Amino acid sequence: MPIVHTEIAEHVDRRVSNEAIATLYRQWIEAASDEGLPDFALFDPAARPDEADDLMVIEPDGRSLLYAYYGRRIANATGFDMTGRRTSDFDGETAALAERKYRSVLETRRPLYLISSASRSSAVVSWERLIMPVRAADGRTLIVCYSVPLVHKAEILDSLMESSTDGIAVLQPVRDPDGRIADFRYLMINKRAGEILNRDTSSLIGAPVSIVFPEANSRLPVYREVMATGIPRQIELDSAVDGEPRSFRLSAVRAGQNVVVTLTDITEMRRMMEQLERQQTDLQFANDTLQDQAANLVSLVETIEQARADALSAERFVTDLMEAVPVPLFYWNPDGTLNRVNRHYAAVYGHTTASIIGKTPEDILPPHVAKYLREHNARLIESGGHQTYEGDVDVPGRGLRRFVVHRALVRDLEDRPIGIAGAMLDLTEEYGLRRELERLASTDPMTGLYNRRVFMERLEAQAAHHQRYGTPASLAILDVDHFKSVNDTYGHDFGDAVLVGLARLLSAQVRQGVDVVARFGGEEFVLLLPETDGPAAATMADRLRAAFAALAFDHASGPKTFSASVGVAEIGRADDVTSLLKRADDALYRSKHAGRNRVTLAGAPPDRRMSSAG
Repeated sequence: MPIVHTEIAEHVDRRVSNEAIATLYRQWIEAASDEGLPDFALFDPAARPDEADDLMVIEPDGRSLLYAYYGRRIANATGFDMTGRRTSDFDGETAALAERKYRSVLETRRPLYLISSASRSSAVVSWERLIMPVRAADGRTLIVCYSVPLVHKAEILDSLMESSTDGIAVLQPVRDPDGRIADFRYLMINKRAGEILNRDTSSLIGAPVSIVFPEANSRLPVYREVMATGIPRQIELDSAVDGEPRSFRLSAVRAGQNVVVTLTDITEMRRMMEQLERQQTDLQFANDTLQDQAANLVSLVETIEQARADALSAERFVTDLMEAVPVPLFYWNPDGTLNRVNRHYAAVYGHTTASIIGKTPEDILPPHVAKYLREHNARLIESGGHQTYEGDVDVPGRGLRRFVVHRALVRDLEDRPIGIAGAMLDLTEEYGLRRELERLASTDPMTGLYNRRVFMERLEAQAAHHQRYGTPASLAILDVDHFKSVNDTYGHDFGDAVLVGLARLLSAQVRQGVDVVARFGGEEFVLLLPETDGPAAATMADRLRAAFAALAFDHASGPKTFSASVGVAEIGRADDVTSLLKRADDALYRSKHAGRNRVTLAGAPPDRRMSSAG
């Protein structure tokens, strides 16, 4: 596997966060003269007991380099002691990189700061080194190298497990003599999972699931299916945590020869959904009541109009009835003037009942709304029946409110239209709750972009569209380079600000209403680009990559810039969503391992390759 590395040759003490490295670099600079190198005695491990375990001394030895001293902490971290061995004793990219950098320092006679990754199998993910040339007492040039591990894989895994708000457990299959999966045992489990299961995590490691939790036997077939097919599964279950009933979504996915189970607390989401269902029930009841009231009102108005001349008491009755109904009520004349309203309707438009009577739509509504109302009145008078619609009204003192309006045509005994009666129901709170629930279910809370679930739905739909019509579309996966070191160096708040800034940049530069941008997880973002073939998508992705690389983020130590790698794949007719994501992810992998900060376009879609082969 290629070794990814970063090096700094000048002003190292200003550009690294490791204070020990900065101090060593300054001491080397102060001790070096214009004519020569610092004396080895200043950096001899024997003279520096605090750093001795992290130091190496390398001597030129003919055509190779000899490790004359190898610090104990370095040996413990790598698993072997190099003392007395030569760089030529080892093959591989890691050894070759080390020898190149040592010889470069011998040639330039200047210190070099180096960060390099290790092989996948190593316990150490990356190393941080300061390589310094020095002069021995006999005049030879030696190398003193200060080397400390930067990141351990075990630390990453432990941090991910213990920082997760979800319960996570790794289950290992237990097979019977015939090789069939009879049970699963707990291989790893985080603290949150122990809280959910009401168990001490240390007591669960190695224990069979069916014995510790007999009630979990019903889930064993799910785990077996995941192991057999490799297809993730989700189920919902109820449990009690600290005596309080909670609801969880259980997700199972195969990871090598094990099953990773995630328990996500969905109690609040369920509560909100139940609240929404209750609100919808109340809304339906209110709508039914409103329609009944409107129908009754129409009948009542028709009776009053017929008996107006000889039933003056009916006038007072209608007025009292309209005032008693706690919703806005109105009655329009066929000529478009208000004939009658109650105080609730008048208040919606900042009037009293006396001041609004006789007004036209143009007197109380914005021009475009007044035109819309007159058109609806004309259609209702022409066709009869009822109308129901929703609309927003800026109510004085209450702000923008959402109303459902129900209107009906009023006819006289000879079936002639004599007016339009109706009522308005204020549903602002219910509408706001519905919109908020929709937003929570579809967006990433930190960046405001679509979440993974919504993006997968859009991607499924686009793939189906391509299968049917063959129109081009592409998928791009963008990943912030070295994002773990961003969080480690500048803090998680700054890291979050970088992700939010990238999200805003992507949202601003894609085609509004056409392209789909989402946060796929962590520092990974995805873009769905309809009507865009692979080369065009790669060009667009490179423009976004360059824009992000030029974007500076303010920090106390000065503006910071970062880079991102992108993988692009064009949808092919032979693609399903899984294969398309894999092709784009493979392209992203190639971008990462080609040096990062670049865009890689996946090969032609499978159907295009088959066509050219035929």
